[in-house]
Amino acid sequence: WALPDEWITEINIPELGIERVNRMYPIRSIHDAGGTIVGGSDWAVTTMNPLIAIETAVTRQDPSNRVEGTLNESERMDLTEMLKAYTINAAEVMHQGHLTGSIEVGKFADLIILEKNLYEISHNEIGEVRVIETVLEGNTVFRID
Repeated sequence: WALPDEWITEINIPELGIERVNRMYPIRSIHDAGGTIVGGSDWAVTTMNPLIAIETAVTRQDPSNRVEGTLNESERMDLTEMLKAYTINAAEVMHQGHLTGSIEVGKFADLIILEKNLYEISHNEIGEVRVIETVLEGNTVFRID
């Protein structure tokens, strides 16, 4: 979504110019202005994998390496803010923050366990990290054996 794919390079830049294109997907500007960033999927237009979307937000590059380059790197997001976008921010926007979105006493135990710590790897590897366990309302519903 926020990467220099063929729509950007072959259509938008020639027709709109780089100055306008650099204003596309101004996620960092919205965040810095006090906006709440919420993660979600635009599947089937893009991936439903939130880790790939998070990688895209923090790198502004194509995780699949189909295209090179960066789409306005000044709009790159911080990893912590993107994790919040897919957890507590999403829960709050749906008026579910009292039930889910963070690990707290009294909330549903909805969480995933990843094979790697996202803070200990390159941002360009985030989308490759596998979920090894999923817990929903305190019950394991998925586990890699």
